[in-house]
Amino acid sequence: GAVVPPCIVRRAGEQEILHVQDAGTSLRYLAGSYDLEILTLPEIFLSNIQIEDAKTTSIKIARSGILLLTPSESGVASVFMERGDTTIKVYDFGSVKQQQTVNLQPGKYSVIYRPDKGKQAERTRQIPVQINSGKTTSIRL
Repeated sequence: GAVVPPCIVRRAGEQEILHVQDAGTSLRYLAGSYDLEILTLPEIFLSNIQIEDAKTTSIKIARSGILLLTPSESGVASVFMERGDTTIKVYDFGSVKQQQTVNLQPGKYSVIYRPDKGKQAERTRQIPVQINSGKTTSIRL
């Protein structure tokens, strides 16, 4: 089945964690503004979500997709994405010797892969990848 991540709930503008709520559940909160951090890969940050008295506020997120890596030889691999002007590391597979998967939010990513043999920088490859909701995207390294 689909991996459903939990959500960290904080009062708007505060660092202290008020609650870690499982997806697909409802809880009662005092009326007010809340910041949400949904623990997807990459995380989804929602600020100033208004909770009103006697109303249910539903947060919908895109269903993740699956990235499937198949290495032709052992190496190291990481997943990156562009966020504004910066590139952020979303996931580090570390050493990849066999098929591995990771659930990612839909979007454009890059897989950086370097075979173990030789360890030279020129053997490093950057592979662009598009992840689609509910689909598996396969890359052969």
